[in-house]
Formats: sequence, C-alpha cells, structure tokens
Amino acid sequence: MGLECCKVGGIMLVVTILISSLPASAIPRAVKIICTDSEGKALCEALVLVYNLKGELVFEGLTRENGSIVIKLNEGNYTIHVIWLNTLVGSKDIYVSKEPLIVLINCSVYYLKVIVNFLYLIPSRNVDIVVRNTSSGHVVKVVPKPLEIPYRLYSLSAEAILKLPRGEYEVVVRGINLQTKRIALRKSTTVLFTQVYSIESITIFILLMVAVTTCLSFIFLGKLKIQKLKEY
Repeated sequence: MGLECCKVGGIMLVVTILISSLPASAIPRAVKIICTDSEGKALCEALVLVYNLKGELVFEGLTRENGSIVIKLNEGNYTIHVIWLNTLVGSKDIYVSKEPLIVLINCSVYYLKVIVNFLYLIPSRNVDIVVRNTSSGHVVKVVPKPLEIPYRLYSLSAEAILKLPRGEYEVVVRGINLQTKRIALRKSTTVLFTQVYSIESITIFILLMVAVTTCLSFIFLGKLKIQKLKEY
C-alpha cells in the first residue's frame, strides 16, 4: 500500500514538473468572443474563424444564443473573422496575454423591415418575400406567407423584419402579382411595397369601396331630402 502511494506521488510530481516547465506562451488562455449586430443585440449562430500570424486557421465555431463563444488560445497575436449568411461582417486583431480576454465585435448586420400595404392602407398578409444578394446572386432570405400584422392603435401593416449583412439586395414580394425593389443596406432600413395585392387585400378593398359608396349615397340622399323639404 505504501509503495503504491509512493508511485502515485511520484507520477503527480513528474506531471507537476512538466507543466511548470512549459513556457508561458504554451499554456492556453480563455478568450470570450461576443458578437453583436448594429443595434447591440446578440448575433447568434455566427461563424467565428480565428487565424494565427501565419494565416493558419486555429479555431472555427458558432456563437450561442447570447452571441458569445469561449475558446482557448495560446499567448500571441490572432485575427478574428465573423461570418454571417456567408458574408464577412466583422473582424478584429487581438493579442492574447497571460490574462483571460473578452473581445467584443460589433458586426455590420442591420435590420430590414419590409412592409406590404396595398395602396398604402390595406395589409397584404398572404404574400411571399424573397431577398437576393445582388453581388453573389444567392437567395439569402425567404419569408413565407402569411406575414405578421403587429397591433398598433392608429395603423395596421403586414410586415417582416429581416436581419441582414451590409450589402446590396433585391427584395421581391409576390402575391397575385409581384413587385421588386433594390436596396443598398448601409443601416437599418424600412422599405414599403404598395402595389402587391392578394385575394384577401382585394376583398378588403372591395368591401371598403362598397362601404364608402354606401355612406356617400346615404349622405347624398339625405341632402336631397333636406333640399326637398325646404322647397315645400
């Protein structure tokens, strides 16, 4: 029993000596990387790539729901790239020392609000939205119908809010017909589509026209009756 304890103690001593003999730069340090969009909100599932001074990829991973990822790096200089929807949206050069490091990267990711209101007034919910990057030609977002209609006291609108990298985009909204607009996304932007209609919006439009026509008819007939009463 005593011999076994001596062996274990000897092994632990050797391990301790080996660890203490390692150069400081060879001991990994914790580096926490936090990725946010242009409004400071967490950028989850962003691809984080870390390169050393030789340009070699030393780490690759995705951020969590809170936009962060924790990695281990040896002491030295590194470059961090953040990829979102196949686009480079942020980068930063860092130096990892003996202390734990927190790196905040504010990425070029903005919000595009797409509003679809037929004739400016009638929400068109049953439409599809397709967003294509004009530089690459790739479709980056598809929003299926129906669109959301957030509750507001004074106005209603069918809308979708998309998070996209900085760039040039073509937005196509398709209902019974379609309308296309090109957007240069340099900041959070709202784009309004007023010419796209669906069966639902056309039905609402017809009902509104009937209601307006009926009201005008009652007003006109009322004025005629008043005029006839005055003549008598």
